[in-house]
Amino acid sequence: MNAQTSRLSGRLRRDWIDAPAFFKLEGFSWRGSGPWVELGICPFHKDHRPSLRGNLQTGRLRCMSCGWNGDLVAFVQQRHGLGFREAARSLGAWEELPDDGTHPFRRAIASAPRGGTR
Repeated sequence: MNAQTSRLSGRLRRDWIDAPAFFKLEGFSWRGSGPWVELGICPFHKDHRPSLRGNLQTGRLRCMSCGWNGDLVAFVQQRHGLGFREAARSLGAWEELPDDGTHPFRRAIASAPRGGTR
């Protein structure tokens, strides 16, 4: 096992994240219809008017005032001071991979060519 595969203990599974449920858990009640809705006050700056928008299908977020944008993992990282893996786990979107090389994702990494020409 090389250094790259030994660092991987899992992977992010965005398809496991339920964006509307997450927004509700974070205390947002959205207005509007369609994929992009108004969520409310942005937690990343002194906001006086609702400026945070979210996409109910993809989980992307964007503040129309301060310009912050990112996905739900980045939002959890920023808002709760977590690392990437911890944020993904808190969203229930981290898939642990076995270290024995049996998972197809691990086999693909292990057999991928290293180095190369530029």
